[in-house]
Amino acid sequence: EQLPFDAESFSHVCSVHTVYFWDHPDRVLNEIYRVLRPGGILLLGLHSKAKLEPQSVTQYNFTFYEPQNIVDLLAVHGFG
Repeated sequence: EQLPFDAESFSHVCSVHTVYFWDHPDRVLNEIYRVLRPGGILLLGLHSKAKLEPQSVTQYNFTFYEPQNIVDLLAVHGFG
């Protein structure tokens, strides 16, 4: 939720299978937006709620998302 980097430090940010564990996704996305340069690219990799819910890994306090949930969340935080 607080990245130790200056604003606009990165042209790309990649996060794969971490979004499920973010306690405060709003804070995380604000911080990612802050460290991305204008026109930068964010790549989020995740499985949908429909795919993960039946699996035993979900016992570890996952927050489930469907793709549209993530698209909406990104839009709220300024990502295009």
